[in-house]
Amino acid sequence: MHPSDITPLLQTLGQNIPAPIRLVLIGGGALALLGSPRPTLDALRGMAGMQPERAGRLDAGFADDALKTNALQIFKTKGIVFRMV
Repeated sequence: MHPSDITPLLQTLGQNIPAPIRLVLIGGGALALLGSPRPTLDALRGMAGMQPERAGRLDAGFADDALKTNALQIFKTKGIVFRMV
């Protein structure tokens, strides 16, 4: 899937994701990597809504520690392993 196809797909699924977003799905969606410059809470919720087994994000891209904490909780409540590197 090309990155430009992701936002329309998520919107079709009812997820409102602000652009630009780069979401890479690996292994049939088993792993999701979010590469947008500054992820928003909505983008993280949309990513979690896709129900990957694992998800990852660069630690340096978060605007603040509160967003990191929220991200961890969003994925944890859905039973998704989320790692920041």
